[in-house]
Amino acid sequence: MKAETAVRLSELGLRVVADFNEMTREIQSVEPEDEFVRLRKAIGNALGALYFEVLEPTWQEHPTLIPDDLRNR
Repeated sequence: MKAETAVRLSELGLRVVADFNEMTREIQSVEPEDEFVRLRKAIGNALGALYFEVLEPTWQEHPTLIPDDLRNR
């Protein structure tokens, strides 16, 4: 993957992660527990796919893009 593509993909992917985390918090604050659990699972599945199929392979190829808070895991 071109370095420029990897940079943009990483930036956008991390933004999606942040948006999904915000979405989860908002759902938890306004929805009943059963609805929250259902939606949290769906969001978790989407985040897992984004991380393991897009971000992690991108970062393996371009390790300088790994966010500092994920670097030593």
